[in-house]
Amino acid sequence: MKTACRLILSWWLLSSACLPKVRTHDTEGETGALGATRQCLQDSGCATGESCCIQGLIGTCTTLVPGAGCPRPDLGVSLPENALLKREERFFSPDSAADRCALEKQCVGALGARELLRFPTRVTNLGSADLLLGAPGTTPGFAPAECDGQAYFPNYLHYELLEAATDTVAAEGHLQAPCAAPTNGFVSRFNCEFMGLWQGFSETYGPEDPDCQWVDVTDVPPGTYRLRASVNPDRLLPESDYQNDTAERSIVLPSPGPSLLCPNPYDGLSGVGTSRECGWSVASFSTDAGVSSALGVGCTPGQPVTVGCAGCAGNPMLRVCDGSLPCPAGEALGSSFVSASADLFGDHPCASVPFTCPPSGTYTTLVASYEATPFTAPDEFFYLRPLECELERLP
Repeated sequence: MKTACRLILSWWLLSSACLPKVRTHDTEGETGALGATRQCLQDSGCATGESCCIQGLIGTCTTLVPGAGCPRPDLGVSLPENALLKREERFFSPDSAADRCALEKQCVGALGARELLRFPTRVTNLGSADLLLGAPGTTPGFAPAECDGQAYFPNYLHYELLEAATDTVAAEGHLQAPCAAPTNGFVSRFNCEFMGLWQGFSETYGPEDPDCQWVDVTDVPPGTYRLRASVNPDRLLPESDYQNDTAERSIVLPSPGPSLLCPNPYDGLSGVGTSRECGWSVASFSTDAGVSSALGVGCTPGQPVTVGCAGCAGNPMLRVCDGSLPCPAGEALGSSFVSASADLFGDHPCASVPFTCPPSGTYTTLVASYEATPFTAPDEFFYLRPLECELERLP
């Protein structure tokens, strides 16, 4: 579990009226619990008069006020509604040990080309105690993966993609309690050698975070679905409240087609950048005779060809397809994007795509703005102007 955590609930916002009255060896605070951090797995590991209060996979020896129960963590999960989702194509190679490991851990349904739905998930400890998972190599409850030998806590987060009209599960995924070293000078008692989550802290797992932070939607048809995230789904970790362990949000998996309009506002589900599968149109060449379509242009099979924007604005992307039809990113002969904002004070660069003429002897060039829902600004900000690309075939 990552430990470079973001504080979203300050200590003084926790209501003392909701916390159990407990006492340990040192001074007494709001909860009446302090000081002692001796770890245990059962009461026999504690001194006389102490209880082993389990706070995850392990506990701490605590002296309780008569009639009081042990403080517990309380894990809550959320799927931020305004967060950009990401749908990406990724090839899992049988020659890659890491990719074979992803299959063993059931992160993907098969090796080969897969479509992954990636999204952020936030886990917060709202309870009256830290979550203690302990040391992956020695704490009971961790399982070693045969493929890489790394110990992990299985099924920490479970994901389900449910058909909107029913509760039929269309796809599943899970995250196995990842960890990362603290960053930016953050000091924490938790790290990859001793995993946990502080009381009152949260951790967000984003679309770019570890393997398995996704749902494999390769075989899921377009439609409206509910994405459900569940933390601690098997209830292997004791909590004070299990009612907030599940969150849902509605999503629409769009029909594939690079020529389709992108939704506004854009939700990210058709991909990003040159892999985006919406908002593309057939580019046009400017000739002495006027404007001609870049659809089904002839070339000599096997010969090198380069097409590019002779002039551009609006951050254009290019995609070159074999034949006379628009193509998805995975079938393109090549694609390109050069941010116009990279050269604000000179001749801004334009995208160009080198490729080899296919056996069909024809190719089609598509153009799209890098922004799925472009916005405009005054003319001096040329990289924010509406899309322009004067296509030319370069020597």
